[in-house]
Parts: sequence; C-alpha cells; structure tokens
Amino acid sequence: MTIVYFISALIMLNGNPPLGWIQYTEKYSDIGKCNEVITYQKNEMKLAIKNQFGKELVEILGFDCITYQEAVDRNTQLGH
Repeated sequence: MTIVYFISALIMLNGNPPLGWIQYTEKYSDIGKCNEVITYQKNEMKLAIKNQFGKELVEILGFDCITYQEAVDRNTQLGH
C-alpha cells in the first residue's frame, strides 16, 4: 500500500470551531517532494487561501504534509 500525502494548511476562521485543516487535492507519494513544494510555493498558497476564504480568514497558522486520515484525525481533535 502506498502512502499519499497532501499539502495541508491549518487555518483560523471567524467560526466555531475556529481552527481547521484544509487539504489541497494534489497527492504526493514522497513526503520530501511534498515539503519541497510547500517551501517553494508557500506564498502563492497563502494568497490562494486568502482569496478562497476572504474576510472569514483570520490567520494561516502553518503548512504540513499529511495523509487524508491525519487531517480527519486532527480536525476531529479540533471539534469538527
């Protein structure tokens, strides 16, 4: 079984619960490549997130390369 990773961002919104992980749809079988994309495209990704969420976005708290299930687990811990 191949593990796939997704670029994920922890964001804070004007909502309840305020924190949540969102994931990009492109998948990576190599976590190193996933992290490399974050390094080189972080500014563009921040702009895209700001455009998508508009005034609801309070802050982008960070990026990580995680599996789909890890995002589900993290969001469950945050109250989703």
